[in-house]
Amino acid sequence: MGLKVSPDSGDEKSVDTQAPRLLSRPITLILALLAAMLLVPVAGALASTSTTGSSVDAASETRVADQRVLKKRVKVAKVRKARRATATVKVKVRLAVVDGEKVNAQAGGKARRSVTKAVAAKAKKMALRKAKRNALATASVKAQAKGRDKVKRGKPVPSTSPTPTTSPTPTVSPSPSTSPTPTSSPTTPPSPNEPGSALGLNIWTLNDLDAAQQKLGWEAAVVGVFADWVHNPDFPRATADAVHERGATLLVAWEPWDSWNESTEQSDFQLRDIVAGNHDTLIARWANQIRSFGMPVLIRWAPEMNGDWRPWSPVKNGNRAGEYVQAWNHVRAIFDQAGASNAEWVWNPIIASGGSVSLAEVFPGEEAVDYTALDGYNWGSTRPWGWQTYEDIFAPSVAQLASLAPNTPWFIAETGSAPGELKDEWITDTLNRAHNDGAVAVVWFEFNKETDWRLSADADSIAATQPFANAQDWFTASEVADNYWATP
Repeated sequence: MGLKVSPDSGDEKSVDTQAPRLLSRPITLILALLAAMLLVPVAGALASTSTTGSSVDAASETRVADQRVLKKRVKVAKVRKARRATATVKVKVRLAVVDGEKVNAQAGGKARRSVTKAVAAKAKKMALRKAKRNALATASVKAQAKGRDKVKRGKPVPSTSPTPTTSPTPTVSPSPSTSPTPTSSPTTPPSPNEPGSALGLNIWTLNDLDAAQQKLGWEAAVVGVFADWVHNPDFPRATADAVHERGATLLVAWEPWDSWNESTEQSDFQLRDIVAGNHDTLIARWANQIRSFGMPVLIRWAPEMNGDWRPWSPVKNGNRAGEYVQAWNHVRAIFDQAGASNAEWVWNPIIASGGSVSLAEVFPGEEAVDYTALDGYNWGSTRPWGWQTYEDIFAPSVAQLASLAPNTPWFIAETGSAPGELKDEWITDTLNRAHNDGAVAVVWFEFNKETDWRLSADADSIAATQPFANAQDWFTASEVADNYWATP
């Protein structure tokens, strides 16, 4: 692919912190201070909740396995200070177990951070997640004291199936503009067993990665790249080193075809040819090079195989039923023989409703995969079926993954939303729902191609990512240990 390293840098915006003038007379000063104490928090609270109406004290309900989590926002205040806004949120959570045994927990959450005025109100969601996590931990302790198992995050029951979508192919990402204030990293990286989700970006070059991260103000914990079997005969070691130096894990879409020839009919890459060993030299070279790299590499080999737009589809290129699974097992066997145990195998279909082949038909078995993943997009007004939510796009396929591989972690390997007034809300909903469904990562398709999928495309989309980049249960670069992705 010719991935090149060209880091970019951006200057942070300066902030005018000129202090207001003090009133000269003591009595007037006292009255002014009293008025400020009474009026500013009220005005700030109204401004902070401008996007949510008057529902500050409303309770919301979320199903978590056999628990019902009741979340009530107790206090929301936004204090105006010079040209910056400070959002302060306090939250209480009541956790009730409804399986016949009561386990109650009260938890408080607080989020305080300096943000731009446009995103101050969104700090509330971060506080809610922190309070919910504390409540679950408290409930687990109490449950264990009663002889019950630890309280765990559950999966929602999906509803309707989405309209078919197709997956875009990568192109070049535009140059950066301004940069928000970068987020901070925790002092101790989470362990591989710690519940959470990693934020990731699919990119074309390292220049594109640096440009996107500069605009977003956070660095991806997972960096996705694309490599075909014609133009990438060797594992991109320089890119892998650069990604690792940035504190991220490399995710490679390793595709057996000539990507410059977009035809699905490529006789050199029929699945039976892979099984017969016609490409063993290339496969073995990659296996040895990845083993030499030493760090974990996530490989999504021949992704979106259940669609009909790639030569490895079971319904294209003269392929036959069962050959995809045979090819998968053949490629992985060569890696096993080479001792490339740091390769983590990601079985990655398109969402079920977007494919032409059932997931079960191309699934090699839970023992043959380390992770499962899904690709899915909100095409918005660019397609006849219009705007779709996470529930439409991902939920049915998440349920299928849970049935096919109940003991295998999953994540979203490609996603994005077309532009629209609700794009920022779509980003928030998708990240929240994926996290609640147990996704260990969400890797965004940071490309401007069929439409502008990018998180870094506009200020509202950038702002929507900030609470997640700051949350303790979402991981950015350098927030996960090298062995986080390692599987037994």
